Amino acid sequence: ELPGVYQAGILELMPHEDRLWLGYGDANYNMGTYTPIELRSFASSTDPAVAAALIEAEGQGAPQDTPERSGEEQIDRYRLCDGELYQAGIDSIDADELHTQESSDPPAIEGNAYRLAGESWQKYRSVPGGEHVHDIAAWNGALYAVGSGADFRFEFEGGEIFRYLWRSDDRAATFSTVERIRHPTPGAGDSRWVHLLPTTAALFAFGYESDFQAGSASIRNARYDGVELTALAVPDRAASVFALGSAPLPDGSGLVFGVDVAEDPLHYALFHVAADGSTSRLDEL
Repeated sequence: ELPGVYQAGILELMPHEDRLWLGYGDANYNMGTYTPIELRSFASSTDPAVAAALIEAEGQGAPQDTPERSGEEQIDRYRLCDGELYQAGIDSIDADELHTQESSDPPAIEGNAYRLAGESWQKYRSVPGGEHVHDIAAWNGALYAVGSGADFRFEFEGGEIFRYLWRSDDRAATFSTVERIRHPTPGAGDSRWVHLLPTTAALFAFGYESDFQAGSASIRNARYDGVELTALAVPDRAASVFALGSAPLPDGSGLVFGVDVAEDPLHYALFHVAADGSTSRLDEL
């Protein structure tokens, strides 16, 4: 429908138990209203057939057109959390957004999270303010998510965009807001946390704040100790990475990769965040 415009590639691969899950779609050029965006997987390395999973979504947003239809424009960022596979709802389809608006007064904004339960996925329209839910991570016995949006539609349409940290204590069935921080100038830019990285000492959130007129973005990375969320600042090396992705490691440390803005000219770089939260750049493995 949109040749050369719509993102047609595979965005994500996640092996889990006996299946290989894939991600696709485009949260900028939305087509989820017109064709179902599904949670698809392969069951065999020798069989090219891909299967769309059943999504249990009763009472979680707008009724599905097909049993396999997600409520998303894009499937991306599978995360393994305490042994269970999750999917963050990056961008709700129009039907879900309208359903939330019609079911709340004043009209609210909600986001989705998905948890694999056996052969099917459970959809939870449970993230308050989640216009975009970018990432999910398990840390210290709870589930956390990050993204952007606003609690109410009138805030969002008035240009008030917030970056969010959410917490769930019931495996994504419900989320509460830990922190939301508004862009300082309504209508002038976007604000969001996009990546999470759990370590032994702290949970790290990587994101940015943009300036529409200047066409630029500034880093807004933060560290959460379970009580307080603290903005990262130089000389902390984690404060100078414009993150494009993260990966927790089994020893309580993790990796974050992206652009190192402390260098001139800019370079793509890989950083190691130790279990105690200290960060160093890796020039080789």
